[in-house]
Amino acid sequence: ERNRAERGITLLRRHIGMRDRISTDRLLENILDESGYAAHLALLADDQAIANVRKLIRIARGMRSRGLGDFLRTIEDARDRRERIGDAPLYGQRDDVVTITSIHSAKGLEWPVVFWCDTVRKTTMRYAPDPLRARDRIMLRDPAIDHQRDESDGWKGLKDAIDREESAEDRREWYVAMTRAMERLIVCGLPLGQREKPRTDTIAGVLWSVMPEFVAEDGAGFVYQGSNAVEHRGVVRFADPAPVVTARVESESAEEIPVLDTGILTAPREPAPVVAGSMRHSATEMLTHARCERRHWFKYVMGLREPPMTRDSKEFIDAVTRGLIVHDVLERLREEDELDVLLEDAIGRWDEEAPPPESVEGSRYRNHLREEVESVAQHRDYRAIADLANAQRELGFLHVAGPEHFYQGKIDMAAVEFDGYALLDVKTNQGHAKTAARKAEQYAPQRDVYVASAEGISNRQVGRFAFQFSRAKVQVSLSVTHGMRAEIELALARRLERVGRDDPGLTEHSWECKWCGYQKVGWCEGVGPRPNAAEAG
Repeated sequence: ERNRAERGITLLRRHIGMRDRISTDRLLENILDESGYAAHLALLADDQAIANVRKLIRIARGMRSRGLGDFLRTIEDARDRRERIGDAPLYGQRDDVVTITSIHSAKGLEWPVVFWCDTVRKTTMRYAPDPLRARDRIMLRDPAIDHQRDESDGWKGLKDAIDREESAEDRREWYVAMTRAMERLIVCGLPLGQREKPRTDTIAGVLWSVMPEFVAEDGAGFVYQGSNAVEHRGVVRFADPAPVVTARVESESAEEIPVLDTGILTAPREPAPVVAGSMRHSATEMLTHARCERRHWFKYVMGLREPPMTRDSKEFIDAVTRGLIVHDVLERLREEDELDVLLEDAIGRWDEEAPPPESVEGSRYRNHLREEVESVAQHRDYRAIADLANAQRELGFLHVAGPEHFYQGKIDMAAVEFDGYALLDVKTNQGHAKTAARKAEQYAPQRDVYVASAEGISNRQVGRFAFQFSRAKVQVSLSVTHGMRAEIELALARRLERVGRDDPGLTEHSWECKWCGYQKVGWCEGVGPRPNAAEAG
């Protein structure tokens, strides 16, 4: 990875020197070609990505006279506005494909036959926004008024003007949709019967009103007149729901399930394998997987946020929040007299519900955190690494572990010692010194990711790995041997084989269920009876 990174940096530096000497589109094209990124997309057969990249270059080509700075500012402004840019079209008007597009994306294009779908949909806000903004006025709602019908005449007049503008814009869009068809326009989704008469602010409702002689019978014809007084003839066709057939399922119950008759649309001959979950894995994720595959599956594969757990103690500081605050302070701490300032800043950033510092509870809260930070920052073994001239805190990394898996994260501290790298990870759990060694072994999956990533990226060995336990005031350090590296490689490979599988197992450590939000709400049955505190350690 080092050689590839150096080639990439050299490429970027050379093109940085060329900025504003050649046009932005030429600059982008050169980088894409020389980096091999265009070839990479071609090998992936990602036609949409290729089309989008070409679209970006076309935009840059249209801004040649404005320079690279203006081009970048245009992109940043679009991001700040959260402006959504549609994908570039993959096919032209004359290609033998069915194009599914929005009205906005269809501007300037035409097809022989156009299906205008979902004509009964109208997205409206239940309440008008506050403030109301027009081109020449801004008006605020009266907070004492519950309903907008009771607002002032001035507010109602501005609201009415905005509604008329939106209605006019709707009709301009409808005109675009209608005029995309060169030979035939098929309007879909008109409801039948008086009780299902559509709203007047939808295209279906407008068609009902402008064609009073419309006959809702299959095959019925009707005549309408265009703006140039030319008469046209239309025809009505009913679209029944797709027929439903049943299929037998080869199982013990042999139940019947409905299956849509899709006609010529048949299922693929072989299922396409798809990797479940993300291909990027953090050290924390690997620890979760090692402790409980089911919990990992819920959180990292299905993307379901874990339901919160309630604690009985009023003085309890959430473990995640405490860890964020302690790590935040340690990353920035350089002088002892900065500690209180950094601590208050971190509390404000990570714990909005923290008790105020002037209260008794707030004082205890801050003393607890201050003691935890000092127990790390002043520890002799921690200082042995932190005081090295080459030591780095919060060292971010992204390690390509294979064609389908990547490791990413941050190492709390890294430095070069005589026998290789020394890596350190701070742990803020509230355990005791007697259990620190056993806790360090439980965190081995995280250690494995850090060691493998550091060695894979740098091509240098890790000499030792240390866990610094803040509450226990102890450091557990372990030398990384050749035999240990082989064990780490095997353990990571086995975990990656299991990640994303649809049969995640339950934890072998029953106390894990005690603090599991998924088990609390009944999504997971858990394992066995919960042990007491002594058994759980």
